[in-house]
Amino acid sequence: MTMIQKTEKEITLEDIARKKAEVLKKIRAHQDTITSSIRQFFSPLQPIANRPNGIMKAVNTGMVMFDGLLIGLKILKAIRKVFK
Repeated sequence: MTMIQKTEKEITLEDIARKKAEVLKKIRAHQDTITSSIRQFFSPLQPIANRPNGIMKAVNTGMVMFDGLLIGLKILKAIRKVFK
């Protein structure tokens, strides 16, 4: 009969504390990355008049949003007809 030897290292409180510090450091780095991304995403935009082709871009965006709304309403109507 052969005995199974333990090759695993014993985990001490110091190991746990060190691992916790490493994980906290990684979490804070990820948190900083997320925070900077959110700040960049929600930063105020330049005034439309100062952007090149700003007014046309705003009109185009409005038309696309309106078109999307109309398509959504048409889809809802079609779904309601199916389930009546």
